[in-house]
Parts: sequence; C-alpha cells; structure tokens
Amino acid sequence: MRQRKCIRDYGGNDGDVPAVEWGLFHYDSIWTVEPTSTFESCFTGGRDGQIYHTDLVGDTHTLLYQGNKNPITSLSFDEQNNQLWFTCHKDSSLRCLDLQKRSLDKIGAKNGKDALGVGDDVTNEDINLEQPDYELQGLAQITEYHILNNKRYIITNNSAGVSQLWNIDQCKLVKSYQAKSFNQVKHMMESKYDLGPENTPYPYSWFSVDIKLGCLTIHLNEDNWQKCVVSEMLTNIQLMISHHLMDQGSTINYDIEEKQINLGLNLMLQELIKFNDDIILCEQESLANILMNNHEDFK
Repeated sequence: MRQRKCIRDYGGNDGDVPAVEWGLFHYDSIWTVEPTSTFESCFTGGRDGQIYHTDLVGDTHTLLYQGNKNPITSLSFDEQNNQLWFTCHKDSSLRCLDLQKRSLDKIGAKNGKDALGVGDDVTNEDINLEQPDYELQGLAQITEYHILNNKRYIITNNSAGVSQLWNIDQCKLVKSYQAKSFNQVKHMMESKYDLGPENTPYPYSWFSVDIKLGCLTIHLNEDNWQKCVVSEMLTNIQLMISHHLMDQGSTINYDIEEKQINLGLNLMLQELIKFNDDIILCEQESLANILMNNHEDFK
C-alpha cells in the first residue's frame, strides 16, 4: 500500500492504456492490511481510525468501524468464527468485530453505499460503527514520566489518569495514586522524599527512559551504569512511605544500617536472577560466610 490513502486499482478498456482509479476510502494513510485466505477481499485499517472491507473482485467497499481517530495498528481475521480482531494506537485493548452481526450488506446500505447489491432503502439501526462488538481491556499506557533526583525512582502517569511510583533497581511498582494528579505526586515526592539541594551533587544519570511501547523501558547508560552509588537510607522512599516517616511527622530511625548501594549492579542482578537460580545460592552462601566471620570476630 505504501502508506497511501486508498487501494489502487488497475484496469483497461478494450486494449487501451491501462487506467488508474483511486477509491478514496480512508481519508488518511493505511497502517495495516489483512487479506482473506482466497485473496478475493481484504480488510484495511488506517490512521483515521477506520476499518474497511474491500471486495477486490466485485470492486465494492464497506465501512465496518470508525474509532474516533484512534489509529488502527493491526488486524487479524478469524475466518472460522467470522470475526475481525484489531488493536489501536492509543491503548493496549484488544477489540473484535463480529461480522455475523455486522452484515456487510446492512452496513454498506446504512452508509448510503450499494454494497454487494443492497439498495439504499435497506437500513439497520442496531449497528454502531463507533463501538466494537467485544473488547478485552488492556493495561493503560504510560503517557509521561519524571525521574527523581535520587535516580532510583520514577513517577509515571498513564492514560487512565493514575500516577504511579516505580523502583528501578528492584524492577517493581511501589504505589499507585488514584486521587492525586501527576503534578501533585511529583511535588510530594520532591518536597518530602527525594534528595534536596543539600544533597548535591546528585547521583549519576545511569539510565534513560523510553515509553513508546506504553510501558517503562530502561536503557542503561554505557559509561555510567556501574557508577551510580547512593545511600541506602537517604534514597529508600519505600521505607519512608511504609513507616510514614514524613507524612506523620516522625523522625527517621537512625538504627537502620547505613550502606552504599550500586543501583546499576542491583538492576543487573535482578534481571540475572530470573534466568539463573544459582545466583541466589551464591548470594546466600556469601551472606552465610559474612555472618560466620562476624560470629568468629565477636567471640
């Protein structure tokens, strides 16, 4: 299709120079095409959020869906159940058009088209072209993010309006804030939990963030990912929140062991443990040796 706005048909009249006709079905570029097994017809989804069925033999086309300018990214036709599944750009939900309910004849007639021999006087008021027949809700996509000064936590906001706090070196979600906006959560973290001007210079920027896929993608900085060493106590926001250290005005428990941790190495260890359980055993043996040495020193 070469991202054109329509399907190009070649034809000729009695040996004349082949004529080129353009059917302006989509009013923006086509992003995905799904042909049937016989290649006699195909489904197309475009940047305009519309899905068309085109009969390549009968030279007819039918509008099946128009999704409020939410671009169609992929199509999959289930011929056995006569269903068309598709995904959109702005969310991760999986939607379905039941073509047994959405008769191509009826839809074409409703939209004033003589589709497959049906006259303009036939209508079907039950068809809603702006709604799919089935929908499997996906997770809301992340739309914006903010990296805290401690380089250990990230605040995100998703398409559902929910702000969340993520721990990077442990690769997990810490807390969701349903009732607070992104800017409110950002201000709360920066004023109560994050490193302030008195803690400068701030830790190295050891990673970058990409949200093009709708989720957090972490890219390690080639030069600095092993250099970000921070204070465990000063950067442990999870501990601060769980003990309500700031919200309730209590003081920090300085009996907590203060140590320096390498965030980049912690992240790598978290990922490697998923593939090799022997790493956990090595960590346990190392801890046992440390405890044994401390016991001998104490005696």
